[in-house]
Amino acid sequence: MLVQIQKDLERLDGGSSAYIYAVNDQVVLKSPVTFVPPADDSSQIAQYEYALHTVCHHEDIANERILLKRLERTPHTNILQAVSLDHPEGIYLRRHIPLSRRLQTKKAAQSIRIAWYRDMLRALVHLHKLEIAHADVRLDNFLCHSEDAIVLCDFTCSRPFGQDNPSATCPSESLRVNGHSQIVSDITDRFALASVMFEIETGTKPDLTLVNNNLELPAVKTGNKILDLVIEKAWLANYESTMDMLRDIESLSGPSGPEIGSDLQMTAIESLQNQVNDWRRMRIRKHGKISTRQRLVSRLLTLRRRSSIPWSVCRRTSQSSQAAPDIGISSRL
Repeated sequence: MLVQIQKDLERLDGGSSAYIYAVNDQVVLKSPVTFVPPADDSSQIAQYEYALHTVCHHEDIANERILLKRLERTPHTNILQAVSLDHPEGIYLRRHIPLSRRLQTKKAAQSIRIAWYRDMLRALVHLHKLEIAHADVRLDNFLCHSEDAIVLCDFTCSRPFGQDNPSATCPSESLRVNGHSQIVSDITDRFALASVMFEIETGTKPDLTLVNNNLELPAVKTGNKILDLVIEKAWLANYESTMDMLRDIESLSGPSGPEIGSDLQMTAIESLQNQVNDWRRMRIRKHGKISTRQRLVSRLLTLRRRSSIPWSVCRRTSQSSQAAPDIGISSRL
């Protein structure tokens, strides 16, 4: 299937379900990956694949939008702030530098790296107080503020504690992001963060294996025995809470720095929203109206009549186009 790219926009990053486009030097647009619709005379399989993947990608963005709306009421310095969540093309977010790119430019002193881990844990503590697991804690999902503060991003996989672990389907001999637990929790996020810390400290991803249901760990040698212990305890689920893990890191870094608020968010959100509105008006004058979810739903229903797409797929898409509940996370496919 051919991907339908946003016209005349610089693509900064992206994964399997969404691309990140530059709006200006302070704002980005996260837009679901959308495929070019198949021809009317294409096979039923081609039409089904188009509909199914398009639904999944839009559901991922819908899931993230609901969580970000909830976080608007309880903002945190170390969680990426949304600029605008009410437009059909995607979500507008503050623009920061990917931490992975920051690591490529120059090696940070371990004292700075430990401060990064403190920021990462503060973000997770905030989420976990809401009983929400990020469920995709990876190096790629941390951004670096100009002052070297860290913000957590990408909530497409986030879900309440107790829901299915999206990485639990991997082979038992090769653990992925969240470990081998069948459900997500604060434990799975701490497991994933330990792997991120190991990767930053050593420059390589950890080789974690499960043998006879026992987790085999790589040697952890960061040059700091307490940090080594923090990583191992998180992998082995030996922390009672994320706050306990944060306290251990703060024993190395100190509790300095803001914890809750918007001190590091710089430009006022109202100014950025005005920039987005001006930018959208310019785009609409140049390219026409933006396609809405209702149009997508109509297209999928048409494809359903022409093919064997299960009604449940189209029905869930139609339901997700309605107003989202005020609390919790959206249902997932």
